[in-house]
Amino acid sequence: MLWIGVRPDRRRHGIARALLALAKAELVAEHARLVVAELPDDEGTASMIKLLAAAGFEREGTVPDLYSDGVPLTLWRWTPS
Repeated sequence: MLWIGVRPDRRRHGIARALLALAKAELVAEHARLVVAELPDDEGTASMIKLLAAAGFEREGTVPDLYSDGVPLTLWRWTPS
């Protein structure tokens, strides 16, 4: 999955949460052992970072200034049970 995007007028209705849950279920069905999400850690991705944390992803680390000065790459990990 490259990105989860929801139209601005449909946000805050659980759509991204449902899409992520479907993706996770498919990954479990395909016997995934590790899932990694990587994205910039800035204002534009703050809601996605909250979504990942709520969905059981754990912050694994960051790469400082990868995208631009002051905007690190953040890595999140989820291990299916």
